[in-house]
Amino acid sequence: MSDIKSMKKVEEERQEWLRNVGQRHFTNMLDEMMSMQKKFGSKFVDFDNLQIDEREKWTKEFILCCMDELSEILNWVNWKHWKSKQPVNEMEVKYEIIDLLHFILSLMLVWKMSPEDVFSMYIAKNRENNNRQERGY
Repeated sequence: MSDIKSMKKVEEERQEWLRNVGQRHFTNMLDEMMSMQKKFGSKFVDFDNLQIDEREKWTKEFILCCMDELSEILNWVNWKHWKSKQPVNEMEVKYEIIDLLHFILSLMLVWKMSPEDVFSMYIAKNRENNNRQERGY
């Protein structure tokens, strides 16, 4: 996404959408994102009928995609200590993060995670991470 005018239009549409959504619960929004990703991804992957070997294959594929998106994010920030710093295009960084999220959502679909799974597992893991820090991890 390098066309600044189209990015501004996308951002305007996003802001309009946010104004119209109101106060929906996180899992409802995550459910909507996962449904959209499943609809798109089903052009390539039959998420509902994956055997374990196919789940492993698609896990590898989506991890590689995530790694590529992470690299793209890195390219938008001043990570090269030997180069002169340039202004960071924050919108590009944010949309690359969203590209990454697409593949993370696909991974969730491969492993049949529901929005409730994601939320509850995040809460549990967050607690454990905090407990580890308190224990001097």
